[in-house]
Amino acid sequence: MVLKIFISSVRNEFEEEGMYLKQKLMEDSNLNKYIEIFLFETDVESTSQAPPEIYINEVRTSDIYIGIIGSTYGNLTDKGISATELEYNEYSKLKSYYYFYVKNLEEREERTLEFLHRIQNEATYTTFDNKEELFYEVKRSLLSYINSKLSSSEFDLSIIDNSSINNVDINVYDNYFNILTDDALLSLKQYRNKEEILTLIKAGSILNNNFHLTNAGALFFSNDIEKFGIEHEIKMVRFQGEDRLTIIDYQESHAPIPILLDKVEKFFRRNTRHGVIVKDWGRVAIPEYPIDAIKEAIVNAIAHRDYTIVGDTITFYIYSNRIEIISPGRSLVPIEDLGNINPVHRNKALCNIFRYTKYMEHVGTGILRMKESMKNEGLSEPEFHNFTNNFRVTFYGRKNTEQLPLKLTNNDKIINLNKLNLKDRQITALKMMLNNNYIFTTKKYIDKFKVSKSTAARDLNELVDKNLISKESDKRPILYLKK
Repeated sequence: MVLKIFISSVRNEFEEEGMYLKQKLMEDSNLNKYIEIFLFETDVESTSQAPPEIYINEVRTSDIYIGIIGSTYGNLTDKGISATELEYNEYSKLKSYYYFYVKNLEEREERTLEFLHRIQNEATYTTFDNKEELFYEVKRSLLSYINSKLSSSEFDLSIIDNSSINNVDINVYDNYFNILTDDALLSLKQYRNKEEILTLIKAGSILNNNFHLTNAGALFFSNDIEKFGIEHEIKMVRFQGEDRLTIIDYQESHAPIPILLDKVEKFFRRNTRHGVIVKDWGRVAIPEYPIDAIKEAIVNAIAHRDYTIVGDTITFYIYSNRIEIISPGRSLVPIEDLGNINPVHRNKALCNIFRYTKYMEHVGTGILRMKESMKNEGLSEPEFHNFTNNFRVTFYGRKNTEQLPLKLTNNDKIINLNKLNLKDRQITALKMMLNNNYIFTTKKYIDKFKVSKSTAARDLNELVDKNLISKESDKRPILYLKK
C-alpha cells in the first residue's frame, strides 16, 4: 500500500516548512514505505506561473490532502479563490481524507479568516507553532490513517500483488520441510511444486495462473520482506542491570520467521547464564531461564502480533533479573482467561503455517506450556500484561544459579557421576565447588582429604580433564574452581 499525499499551502509563506515537511516525512522509516508526496516547490519545474491543471490533476489523484494555513490567503486563480482553496475544493469533491494545520498567529488576512471559518464547519484542524511541531502533527495523523487502512482487511490473508514465486527464499522453503511435524504435508514435496504447497498452507495464492505471496507467506518465506512494507522487525537488547541505562548487547533482525527464531535463540543463549550443582550422584545443569518457555513466548509474539500497527516492533529485552517480550497489539483474550479458554488467533493464515511445524506443535497450549516450564524449573510463573497497543510477557530469573528445580524433567541436564568412576572425595570436592563456590588449591585439597600432594593433583586434574571444573594455571598457587 502506497498513499499519495498532496501538500497544499501558500508558497511565499510556507516554502521552507513545506520542503522541511516533505524531507522529514520521506526520511521517517515508519512512513516512507507507505507514502509518496507531491509538493509544488519540489515537484513542478521552476516557472513563474504553473498552469492550474498541473496541480489540479495531482490533487484529484491523491489519497490524502494536507492543507497548511497561515496569515496570507494567496494569489487568486481565475476561479476567484486561492490555489489552496481551489485544491481543497477539487479534492473534497471526490474524497474526504483531508487534514488542515493552522499556524498560531495573531493576525490573518480577511480572506484567510473566511477560509478558516469555512474549514471549521467542514473539517477539524490542528494548530502548530513551528516546522518541527508541524511535522510531528502531520506524522501523527498519517500514522493513524495508515493503521486504520491496514486494519480494514484481514492482514495475513491479503495477497501481495507485486510478489511472485521469485520472492521465495529457496533455503527457507527447503528448511521448512526440516521443521515439519506433519507427515502428510512432508510427503507432498515429492509430487507437488512450490506454488501448490505454498497455496495449500495459505502462504500464497494462484490468480490468473500467476502465483502471489500472502502477507503471511512473505513473513515466513520471503527473501526480501522489507520490499513489501510489512512491519516485522524484532529488536533484541541485553541490558547491564534491571533498567535500560546500559546496553551490553544489541541486535535487530528483519529476517523471515524461521531465521528470526534462530537468531533470537542464539541471542538468548549468549546473554543468559547456566549454573551447575551436584545433587546426589548427578551433576545438574541449571539454566537461568528454561529455553522452552522463552521459545513459546517468542513464537506467540510473532504469531499473534498486530501487523497493522505501523511504527512498532517486537522487543526482546534481557535484564539482570528478568526477560520482557513485548509484542504490538493487545491480547484478544482477557489476561485472566489466558490459557483457560480456547485461543483467539489474530493471524489465522500465519498460525496455519506455524501449526505444521515444531514451533507450534500443540496449538492453543502455549500459555500453559510457558507456565509449566517455569514451574518445573522452580521459577515463578510468567506475568502477562495488556497495555493500550501492546502485550507483554515477563519472566523472572533465579535469584541465584544454585536454586534447584522442583523436579528434574529433562535427563539431558544430568551427568551421572557414578559412570565417571569418581572417588567419594572427588564428589565431595565437586559439590563444594559447584554448590558453594569453593575454590581449591592443591594444598587445600591435601588438608581437606588428608592425601598426598601427588594424589591431590591427580584428583583435581582428573576433574578438569572430565570437563567438570576449570583450572587457572597462570595463578600461583594454581586454582581449581567451578566452570
